[in-house]
Parts: sequence; C-alpha cells; structure tokens
Amino acid sequence: MLRVSRMADYAVLLATYIGRHENDLHSSAGLSSATGIPAPTVSKLLKHLARDNILISQRGILGGYSLARAAKLISVAEIIVSIDGPIAMTDCLSADKDCDLQESCNVKEPWKKISDAINSTLTELSLENIIQGNDLKDFAHTYGGAKGK
Repeated sequence: MLRVSRMADYAVLLATYIGRHENDLHSSAGLSSATGIPAPTVSKLLKHLARDNILISQRGILGGYSLARAAKLISVAEIIVSIDGPIAMTDCLSADKDCDLQESCNVKEPWKKISDAINSTLTELSLENIIQGNDLKDFAHTYGGAKGK
C-alpha cells in the first residue's frame, strides 16, 4: 500500500492547525492538546518543521511556533520531505540508492513518471488549500482527481 507516513501526516495536521490560527503562537503542549498527537511526537515534528523553515520558533515564556511564511507558499510536499525525506515511489528513484537490476529493468521510467506526477501534485497543493478545504474539490479537478464528476 502506498501511503504517507504517520509522522508526515501528523506534521501536515500540525501545520494546518497552526495555519488556521495564524495570529497565535502555539506551544508544543497546546498543539498536543488541540490535536491529540502525543506531546513527545509534537515536539519532534515541530523541531523538524522549524529546522526546514516551515515554522518559526520563538523562545521565551510567551514564545511558541508559527508559520514561517504564508500558508499559500508552503506546499504539502515540503512538509512531507521535511519529515520523510525525498518523495520517490521506488528505491531506484532515490538519489542515494543504487539498483541491482538496473541493466535489465524496464519499469524505471514508468515509475519515474508516476513519481513525478505525485511530486508535482503534492508540490502544487499548498497548506492554504488544506486549510480552506473547500478548494480541494477544484484542486482535485484541476490536478487529475475527480475528472468528469
């Protein structure tokens, strides 16, 4: 089964929550309480997202986390890559992997096309699209989802 990791899913959920409440600073404990994600997991994810400039961390008693830039400028792909690393459908498409079957393989190019399409869709899908939700129907139609529906 192809799926986004649980940690990447949680990271998108956290970024969405922060984006929905963009005028607030969010503590790790507050985000854990609001989302139901365990506090240690929230802390770990927030550090990754801040390291990759998706979130800004402000220290101090009144500190917390906020989006590093507007939600429309943060892609879902960027969040997933921050947590899971590069998005690739198969190991042979990962830059750091070698394939033992490269000489006889005839499926690398089709997998690359599929992987590129998924990457493109996740890159085009912004955090703002997720936050607004109702835009997803238009997004899906535009990017190959609900064609003809």
